[in-house]
Amino acid sequence: MGRRPVLLVPGLMALILAGCGAAERPLAGGGDLLYMRTSTGLALVEAGGAAPTFHSVSAEPAPDWATVVKTDLEDSSTNLTAVDPATGESLWARTVPGHLRVKVVSPGAEFVALVPAGRRYYARPDQTRFTITGQDIANPQTISLDGNFEPEAFSTDGRSLFVVHYLPAGDPTHYQVRRLDLETGRVNDVFSVDKELQEAMRGTARVQEMSPDGTRLYTLYTVNTPHGRHAFIHVLSLDELWAHCIDLPPGFAMGGDKRTALGVSPEGDRVYVADGDEGAVAEVDAKRLRVLRTAPLDLTSAWTGTDVTVAPDDASFFVTNGRRVMAASTEDLTEIRSWEMPDKVTGMQVGSDGKLLYVGLRGEIALLNTETGAHLRTVSPSGVGSIQQLGPVTRGLDPARTEIVCGC
Repeated sequence: MGRRPVLLVPGLMALILAGCGAAERPLAGGGDLLYMRTSTGLALVEAGGAAPTFHSVSAEPAPDWATVVKTDLEDSSTNLTAVDPATGESLWARTVPGHLRVKVVSPGAEFVALVPAGRRYYARPDQTRFTITGQDIANPQTISLDGNFEPEAFSTDGRSLFVVHYLPAGDPTHYQVRRLDLETGRVNDVFSVDKELQEAMRGTARVQEMSPDGTRLYTLYTVNTPHGRHAFIHVLSLDELWAHCIDLPPGFAMGGDKRTALGVSPEGDRVYVADGDEGAVAEVDAKRLRVLRTAPLDLTSAWTGTDVTVAPDDASFFVTNGRRVMAASTEDLTEIRSWEMPDKVTGMQVGSDGKLLYVGLRGEIALLNTETGAHLRTVSPSGVGSIQQLGPVTRGLDPARTEIVCGC
């Protein structure tokens, strides 16, 4: 999945000293704050820092990771605290009744949607309850709906919550994207960019990625039809309140969430889809909502796990597949260089100046020079556990979403 710009913080010199001794020559480029999901929760580590800047067993980030919402369960309530993870400053706090978990956080954590803790989709799926709170919501709002719904994303103005409506509730074979009006509590239909109704569709969600500015949510689906299997990208506009489907080429991106990835350019005008099974990449025009071109890329690997992130200058993008890391040109989609890692890659994060690429492995982080191709060194962040995902990525889809296999 794609990456968004990182926060600038001092500390790269400390990384050099900690990683290989004071005699090493300093690296070019500024310091970075590294974002990661680990076996012990959410962690943010200043490059070279002796301890995590932020670490929480129970927390969810906003799409840009500039704000994190922590939860703490009490006997009959859930305490929420919105935190700036770069400084540790608490921004706001709320207490809501019941044991709940954070499902959707808006940019800046202005709004938060919570659902009951546990596996809701396998217990009373014919009823749904959302709790809405946030920075300027002193009294949490609880909304009950008849049917099986899942929160998807807030509109940019915070007046609506987009939801996925599963049909039928008990054993879904279709889904429909709808819009919950938070003022009236009514669920409304969503229309495409050309004013056509977004009807109930079939498909299995694979991967998801938010645009850097928080105005678009991209979800890749695969679907079986009488004419064969195919994949498409569902585009949800969070500011203009429409949705649209972009069909991918036949046979493209059919390998599931472990072999497929999305990456959005810094300006949000391009989406790159990497297909680890086919060894190919597709470029999508996010303004015209169509596939521009596809190209082969050598992504073959005996390991699973595909990832895409676009460089800050939009001149290149990086793809991982198993232990292989590749830099490719956005101009012609051809390989620039590649690296072979000693272990499975668990994510990537591009340095703020674009000259460093941090590559997450299970227990350490490799530093690559994107200009020369040099493997600079490998460092192990302390106190965070095993690295499961490096980089400020969109939260993974719930198993209930990816396990619904809809045939025709």
